[in-house]
Amino acid sequence: MPNDSPPAASTPSTPAVAPTTAQLSPAERSRLSQCFQRGNQNAATNLDYAIEMFAQCVLGDPGNAVYGTATILDDGTGAIYPDTTTGAPDPNAILDDDRTLQINSVTVNEASPYLVFEVKNPGSTALNDIYLSLQNDTDPSTFNASIGTDTGTTLQYFDGAAWITYNAGSTATRPDIAAGATLLVRLAVNNDSPVVYEGAETLQLRANLNTPSGPAFYGTGTIVDDGTGVVFPDNTYIDAGVVKQLVGTAPGAMDTNAVLDDDRPIKVNSITLNEASPYAVFT
Repeated sequence: MPNDSPPAASTPSTPAVAPTTAQLSPAERSRLSQCFQRGNQNAATNLDYAIEMFAQCVLGDPGNAVYGTATILDDGTGAIYPDTTTGAPDPNAILDDDRTLQINSVTVNEASPYLVFEVKNPGSTALNDIYLSLQNDTDPSTFNASIGTDTGTTLQYFDGAAWITYNAGSTATRPDIAAGATLLVRLAVNNDSPVVYEGAETLQLRANLNTPSGPAFYGTGTIVDDGTGVVFPDNTYIDAGVVKQLVGTAPGAMDTNAVLDDDRPIKVNSITLNEASPYAVFT
């Protein structure tokens, strides 16, 4: 068109400006030192003025530049900061989760016969041919559960009537998940004998779509032996070699009355007391 302007000439992009590390002049360094001294002198009597002086010290020295990183997640984790002036996150906010397949993370007590994951399809179409596997995570801050020792190695999923033993090599035993449905997947947990305190140990359930190398989704299972965690009972029976669910019991339901395993050599209770109490007494 006649009014269109000609395309701008191509020019090299401007590189990002890196923080300067130039040395301050002696005069500027002296001024900042005086700011710091005045801040110290007034900290007890005029806090606002002292903060202003300390701020001058930080902002005036280019070597004090600091950076923070914000990470935005869409996997059902992360904090929600509402439009307020407090800067505090909302612990009750509904979190965005755009994962095609959602696997919960669960902490079970070592006395639990099973560790039960919930694998949810939040979409409007069915997900077929789900590949399941077990692995340890790569987090150096957690201790790995020994798969095959702390747990079994066989996964089972509930098809609505029976617990089916999963076999990756058999199309017949690879589960499908209907739109909006949740698949229960369980793994046997082994209680130590003789008793030894191990602390929290983790493993992951991995689910791949369509092929063993397809899109992968994870849930973390943690096994504890410190008197905490939940217990998933074995409410099943065998019918013609098939593990079925007892009538009147919910598959994957927790036993809130189960006795929890506690292998700690020394056990210290936690207490809640009123501020008017002269003492806090632990046992």
